[in-house]
Amino acid sequence: MKRMNNDLFPIVDREQEFQKIYNNTIEKVNYINAKYSETHNGVECEELDSLIEQMNNFVLNLTRVTKLEEYLSFKLLVQKILRLLGECDHDGVIPPIEPELEPVVIKAILQNLNKKLVGELLTAENDYLITSVEYELYKNNTRVEKVTTNSASVTANFTSTEPGSYHFLAKYYWADKFKQIMSNTVVIEEEVVVPPPVDGEFPATLPYSNLWAHTVNSNGNYEITLNNTWGIIDSRLAVYLDGQLSEVLDTTYAAGNKGSAKNVVSTSKFPSNKDLKFVYKVTYVRDEKTNDKVVVYYKSTTGNIEIATPDGGVKYCNYPEWNPEIEYGSATGKIVFYQGFHFKHSGWASKGDSPKTNGDWSPWTMLSTSEEAAINCPGNHMMDSAGTAPNAHLEPMDITKVEGLGTPMEKMHITYTPEWGKWGGRKYTPKISPWNKISHMQYAFVDVIPDYTGNFFTDKDDISHLKRSAADAPIGTSLKVSPNIFDPGAAFSAYGGTNAFMTEYNEMSRKYPYVKPIASLGGWSRSAFFRDAAQPNNIAHFVQRCIDFIREFNMVGIDIDWEFPCNRRDGDLVDSPNDLGSPRAADDEEFLFTNLMQALRVALDKAGEEDGKYYFLSCAIVSGKNHILKSGIGVWHPTCDFISYMTYDVHGAFDSITNHQSYLFQNPSEPSVETNPNGNAMAISDLIKFVTTTYGVPVNKITIGTPFYSRGWSGIFKPTSGWPTSMPGLFVETNIDAASNGTKGCSAPGTMDGGRGAGVLPLHHLNKLIKGENVSVRTLDMNGPANPHAGTTLIGADFNYYYDEAAQVPYLYNEKAGIFYTFEDERSAETKCQWIIDNNLAGVISWDIAMDDYGIDMHGSSATSAYPSLYQADHLLTSVIFDKFKANSLRLNYLNRLARR
Repeated sequence: MKRMNNDLFPIVDREQEFQKIYNNTIEKVNYINAKYSETHNGVECEELDSLIEQMNNFVLNLTRVTKLEEYLSFKLLVQKILRLLGECDHDGVIPPIEPELEPVVIKAILQNLNKKLVGELLTAENDYLITSVEYELYKNNTRVEKVTTNSASVTANFTSTEPGSYHFLAKYYWADKFKQIMSNTVVIEEEVVVPPPVDGEFPATLPYSNLWAHTVNSNGNYEITLNNTWGIIDSRLAVYLDGQLSEVLDTTYAAGNKGSAKNVVSTSKFPSNKDLKFVYKVTYVRDEKTNDKVVVYYKSTTGNIEIATPDGGVKYCNYPEWNPEIEYGSATGKIVFYQGFHFKHSGWASKGDSPKTNGDWSPWTMLSTSEEAAINCPGNHMMDSAGTAPNAHLEPMDITKVEGLGTPMEKMHITYTPEWGKWGGRKYTPKISPWNKISHMQYAFVDVIPDYTGNFFTDKDDISHLKRSAADAPIGTSLKVSPNIFDPGAAFSAYGGTNAFMTEYNEMSRKYPYVKPIASLGGWSRSAFFRDAAQPNNIAHFVQRCIDFIREFNMVGIDIDWEFPCNRRDGDLVDSPNDLGSPRAADDEEFLFTNLMQALRVALDKAGEEDGKYYFLSCAIVSGKNHILKSGIGVWHPTCDFISYMTYDVHGAFDSITNHQSYLFQNPSEPSVETNPNGNAMAISDLIKFVTTTYGVPVNKITIGTPFYSRGWSGIFKPTSGWPTSMPGLFVETNIDAASNGTKGCSAPGTMDGGRGAGVLPLHHLNKLIKGENVSVRTLDMNGPANPHAGTTLIGADFNYYYDEAAQVPYLYNEKAGIFYTFEDERSAETKCQWIIDNNLAGVISWDIAMDDYGIDMHGSSATSAYPSLYQADHLLTSVIFDKFKANSLRLNYLNRLARR
């Protein structure tokens, strides 16, 4: 743009310019007078006559014109006359005139040149016609400066340099006119020294991630915590401002194995008007032998996040409760919360010197309304509905605005939510589960069935057809196989209640984005068609269907529960009419299973690249030594992110001698020749040593099982030779009454039993027996097989609790009735978790969440009426595991171990 200097006529001298003005003016006046005479012929036009007189008077005085704005006024007068003449012109001709000389202001701009604010007007070429400009500078809509110039060509240099948001209002004058225009907004930011990013370490733009780190804004600092990172070998932290890489920080680790990281950075370090994201780039080793590495991004968000938090939906204030056991001493200004209000420590306070809300003297001063607002406590310690959490902030959550929080656990707790849990009298659905205290929720189960329809879901599985196919289909069948859902009409109902299983599952997984929702395929009764899915002509189709499924339902991975490769068995139709068994299983399934896992790993990695996220692959595998020897684990374990050994059901009523179903250590008093003649059963500690040393499975990708239920025997009476050990009922052979003809097998009564019986009691019932309460056994599902022990009442007073210190596991024994139950309780679960921590395992897998003790008998008449009120009921063993695995307990354990060194 052409810029003008401060002279009125910068290019030619004033006399020449006025001569041009004079000649042009005389020409215009002569034309107008002639036109006026021609068109009016003596007819008076009052308005036009007055304007003609003003024009002629101007010409008479033109020699005295010294200011250009006077001539501009004359030009406007001439234009108005010509318009009037045009309206009266019979032939419609409007005489040509010169272009309008008014300055046309394009825009006003404000620039920040290294904290120097400069304002100017961008105008047309005739900006020299502007005679003066006032620049008024505003900060946050308050005027802070005013600069006056005599021309639009002069910029305004402001002196304000304080951080804040600025704009200016320009007022300019031309001729006898006045106009004003507002500029853009410019921000002066606080000084931020940002080192250049490390090339190639992070992407230049914010990477997508469905995994989360936990960020809180506390006392002027951002605290970014990365948890649950089993198998991690390295992590770095990057800062993204408005989606662009700004800075890379060294990671501060909070645990010795790099399994936890916590960075603290000042909030003032980053500009407040930028969208701020922290991203951990985490590197895992999938296979230590081949050094196969996986890189995963954990994204964090700042600000107020309305989402269920790791403490169960409660947001806490930054200020603690007043503690009567603390001697606060002399005044410090410390803020505490007491009886619904915040108080400042303003005087000497001994133990028990409480704040006063009634105006009486105290060493504490109640915060004023403005001080209360300034501390920005969310919800101001509003009570929850029960009045039991005075520092709880139970504000409504809008999941559509949530980007996520970090998992509250250092170790993994993987559990299953069983889709059939809603059937019969159980009424258990995902909303009841304590999602705030687990890390992975596996949907049990996605069926593996022939794809007869080409669609995901059929109206109802044809059980008779499936049973025949499972038994008769030729090896290498060309049947396409698809993951499907059994009874989809119930699982995917949109009508609420206990039928809305998948609806609730999706809702809860969105509400708790730090819990990883995973699809578990197969299971005990529905694994018959895995061998077909893994055939060379079917595997590509099956794998793609798996990818489609997890994309459809927003899951983050696939868990293969093939029970079990190479293990042939017929369906147990007495126990369940839906059990397909694995009647065509053969030794080639070691290779089929390996091929399936490798194909899934490739497909999941490819899908992850396409979707901008990481998809997990895991498997659940039996812990028996004979199966492990045939499983091919030494080949396929690198494909898995974690491997879950089902270290439960190791012993049960399928054995003739009582034992523990899940035990940490081998009891040296066990008569193994009788109880474990083939050496198949292993204690958990022996199992982990075997698979890590024999097959090189990384210990930090292994989870071990914990049962939330019992296995049990009946007919357990004291032998004539006496108890085999000092513990009554343990390692004793069953002695079934001949009158029963063995129809009950050797199982104890169980409320979860089908047609055959297995002594399965959920934890709530076991705890009732421990407390001396009675438990009634009934048929659970009226449409399923009858419980062979239905009608039995277990007398709680007849049961004694025992704890095997050597094996670290409890059991219940009723000597009078000859009934024995093996199970997991708080003590054994806590011991197992500590062993996991000490030996750097990934975590636990529990079967299943619906059988934990959450305070109600869901198998009785109260189940239906209780269902609506059981939203996120507290679960006993889940809470024990959470308390051991949450971040603080691990850090304390690590510090304690350092101290012992």
